Amino acid sequence: MTLGTAYLRAESLNLGDSDRVALKDRVYVFGDPDPQSEILEAVVTRMTTIDGRCYFELSAPFKESMRGGPVFNDKGEVILFNRV
Repeated sequence: MTLGTAYLRAESLNLGDSDRVALKDRVYVFGDPDPQSEILEAVVTRMTTIDGRCYFELSAPFKESMRGGPVFNDKGEVILFNRV
């Protein structure tokens, strides 16, 4: 997957549908948009609804620098934003 360099130079990103996210889906988590930023591959391990909002738990260990970063599906669409 070539999301790394595309994300760093993108003027806009395609949005996916978070309602289509399912358990065991593979996702890609990005941190700050700079060349040294990590890209983590993760799996959706849990989905919880609280007060009508859906929250997703992912298998990757996140860092503080990833807060607010986009989470992509395998089509390269932004489906979530990381809250760490």
